Amino acid sequence: MLMNMHTRPAPSTLLTSSSDFKSSEILSTLSFRKSPRALHSRPVFQIWNAAKRRPRPCKVVNGTSSEVDTEDLAAKIIEEEEKYLLQNYGARIPLVFTHGEGSTLYDANGRGYLDFAAGIAVNALGHSDAAWVEAVVEAAGKLCHVSNLYHTVPHVGLAKRLVEHSFAQRVFFCNSGTEANEGAIKFARRHARTKAEAAGQDPENAATELVSFTRCFHGRSMGALTLTANSKYKDPFKPLLPGTCRRHLHRLPPSGSPCFLGALSGMTVRGVSGMTASEWDKPHEFYESRDDAE
Repeated sequence: MLMNMHTRPAPSTLLTSSSDFKSSEILSTLSFRKSPRALHSRPVFQIWNAAKRRPRPCKVVNGTSSEVDTEDLAAKIIEEEEKYLLQNYGARIPLVFTHGEGSTLYDANGRGYLDFAAGIAVNALGHSDAAWVEAVVEAAGKLCHVSNLYHTVPHVGLAKRLVEHSFAQRVFFCNSGTEANEGAIKFARRHARTKAEAAGQDPENAATELVSFTRCFHGRSMGALTLTANSKYKDPFKPLLPGTCRRHLHRLPPSGSPCFLGALSGMTVRGVSGMTASEWDKPHEFYESRDDAE
């Protein structure tokens, strides 16, 4: 959700030296032509202030410099995106954002929008947070991706802090909520096989069934999509993952009737949802009753 707040001068982040400008010439507020090492040597407030002092958009027409028509620029970006990017969500909202500050996003015309979506809830600190920028610049000046085959100091340090300040005993890092749900499916089925093996049973006959609930959204990858309720997301990709079912949240506790053919290996609940109208009014006793059933 975005709310148009106010208009201010066009952002100082669009630079071009010819009338035939391209999307590659559009620079975000924190895009720099210097190396990460050079950035690392500068205090973050200097980086931020330098970015904000950039000239206004301009182009050269017949040797004369003039300001870019930002409406035309936005239309050009939208046109090029439709040409070069796979449109996975269909038509996007016709807004071209150039930069943000805190909870405010700015489009190519300098209009400010209150960002209620927070980058689908991942931008907890807002846009261009100075401390976050400084940390990213520092990290980029030390290591790039080294994979989880090796040990790194930040990897362990973050996991330790998360465990010390949450209910978790250990941490499994993922790239997204969808990937976390895919991991949860694998954890549930692997746990069921481990229990079967410990009991001297054939692991091939271990529990595999998964239960989710109505009006839930768990992601768009194959396993997470199977647990998602909305058919408009699921139908184009059938057949989906076998061994799953969906139940009405309010009817499950009193009915007691299973909706799966085999043994239950896991249950997924989305208590608070911004993607759908999540059907949730159950207190923590709901979880406790499920633990007792286990």
